[in-house]
Amino acid sequence: MVRGGQVLTTRDLVTIAILSALGGVMSAYVGYLANLFNAFVGVPFGAGQFLAGLHVFWILLARGITRKLGTGTLTGLLKGVVELLAGSVHGIMVVMVSLVEGVIVDALLIKFDSQDRLGYMLAGGFSTASNVFVFQLLFLSGVPLTFILVIGLMAFASGVIFAGYFSHSLLCSLADTGILVDRGVEGRNIWRSAAGYAMVGVFLAGSVWYYGAIYSTGGGEGLEVGGMVDEPFTYRERDFTDELTVVEAELRGSYINVEASNYTGVPLRNIVEAADPSEDVVEVVLVASDGYAVVLPVDRVLGDPSMIIVEDSSGPRLVGDELDGSQWVQGIVRISLR
Repeated sequence: MVRGGQVLTTRDLVTIAILSALGGVMSAYVGYLANLFNAFVGVPFGAGQFLAGLHVFWILLARGITRKLGTGTLTGLLKGVVELLAGSVHGIMVVMVSLVEGVIVDALLIKFDSQDRLGYMLAGGFSTASNVFVFQLLFLSGVPLTFILVIGLMAFASGVIFAGYFSHSLLCSLADTGILVDRGVEGRNIWRSAAGYAMVGVFLAGSVWYYGAIYSTGGGEGLEVGGMVDEPFTYRERDFTDELTVVEAELRGSYINVEASNYTGVPLRNIVEAADPSEDVVEVVLVASDGYAVVLPVDRVLGDPSMIIVEDSSGPRLVGDELDGSQWVQGIVRISLR
């Protein structure tokens, strides 16, 4: 927390708190963008690492504004806590991931000046790539090493661009306008400033739209069941205790496999039937709080009693032995029949 005889001031701490809060609440939006990118590429996960640098951007920005050792670590820790409290599907582990990112930022920027773009780009790249390997240690056992290396390189590239280059450009823009001083920036670069502020504006505007139109906390306990139904209702497991069943299921994904285990939950078809669906319904859509959605044919849902909704630490989760791993959506807040 100390460098060159200077401790973190009240102003530094306020800066860290603000940027940690912004980074934490923006993480769900970044996750949503990553899901869209995965869907566009046609894979259940991994490709979204191209945007992972946006998570580290806030840590580097705080470190660049204060220019004090320890800022990255503290910002990473607080950002992770905010993500946890905001309902991250990764649970307490997101704090560890964010903390490691902050520690790496601090460690790599020790040897670089505040105006050194290369230092920021390297710190952004290695810090962002670290999340892949931390998650590998915590969750992704059994994933081929080649795949881990590929998405690790993708995360590194994202960190170089979106975390390192982007944060350094924004710092230079703030110095150009006089908001920050003593950054080693000579002269005002109008185009650089305009580009930096435009990127921030687009990102913030997108996040406002996301939290207003997509993100949902579920409106309280339970998940909403609606759409083309005669009896919409709020599903709570305690109201279906007589219908709880145990199924054995194995998660089979493109890159991840989880050995068969017993899961206890309520058959999805029972929940759908309780809403008295219209005869015109053709599909069931399960939507998570971050906007991730799984669409299943209604005939398949009604014909498979082993497809169940399980309550776990992330909230309601879909489990089924005949489902692809990418369809085991967690943190469900809404079931819509259409």
